[in-house]
Amino acid sequence: MDETTPYRARTFEDLLNALPARFGFVPRESIIGICVSGPRHRLGFTARMDLPPDDEHADAVARTVVHHLIRNGGDGVILVGLSADPGAAEDMVHRVRELLPAHLPEVLGLWATEDRVWSDLPDCPAEGEAYALSPTHEVRVRAATEGVVVAEDREELWYELEPVGRPRRDWLDRAFADIVAEWIPVGPSWQRDHARQMARLLDRESFADGELLAMSVLSQWIPGRDTAWARIGAHNARGMYDIWAAAARLVGGVEATPMLCLAGFAAWQAGDGARAINALDRARALNPEYTFAGLLGRMVECGMDPRVMDSMDTESWERRFADRRSA
Repeated sequence: MDETTPYRARTFEDLLNALPARFGFVPRESIIGICVSGPRHRLGFTARMDLPPDDEHADAVARTVVHHLIRNGGDGVILVGLSADPGAAEDMVHRVRELLPAHLPEVLGLWATEDRVWSDLPDCPAEGEAYALSPTHEVRVRAATEGVVVAEDREELWYELEPVGRPRRDWLDRAFADIVAEWIPVGPSWQRDHARQMARLLDRESFADGELLAMSVLSQWIPGRDTAWARIGAHNARGMYDIWAAAARLVGGVEATPMLCLAGFAAWQAGDGARAINALDRARALNPEYTFAGLLGRMVECGMDPRVMDSMDTESWERRFADRRSA
């Protein structure tokens, strides 16, 4: 959340209600590790994995969670197991705890069903404590005001990128083909023209279907796509995700691959790993040979911190790009 409006979790219920706002969906059957820092245990990098289907895979899942927590640093970690079976959730919390290095101690360990939570704290009753997940909880309401859309289930994220259906689909396909014919690469300056036109379109404050289709066409070639990519940063990531997700829905099919990549990159920059992976999984399924999708997918899945892009100087990058393409 915005650093100027911090949220303080004072109870287990507060913390558990904060998780949907962090992930963009209500997590279930999950093992979660949260890096914390400072005397107030400020929340940082957060890793989530599905609970393993059997004991054979449990240790591998625990090792993966610990690997990401170590890579992303912090003074300690909070571990949360979520499951309809509290024993399974507790077991995964313990497995992760046993693998944590000495320099990254566990600050708090919780495991919960949908309405009861347990911890290792000495005053926690054996039957656990009641709590409630609520879309009207303070943290969820504040997240909504900051543009965070929380799905009730992870599966809902998949449908955010579903292509529009017929009869609108037929009109969009014809319009897309007409714009392709207009912008197909011709002449010595086509690369610069594509980059400039994409920049002009992105400078708009609102986007009708026609503009989104034009941007989709220009992104089919590297100059247009990379100009759009350079415009995405942490400051505008949520809005850029909405734009490119909308463009991907309008186009559909293999031609949606570059827009899905841009949507995935924007979601990653916004700290929304679930939507990033969803978009990039779709891109890789549509076109397994699309290098950009594979690269971004590996970056997100490896838990790379999106702040590695903070040093990008967009204006100078675009100038270097234009100069290289015109050489």
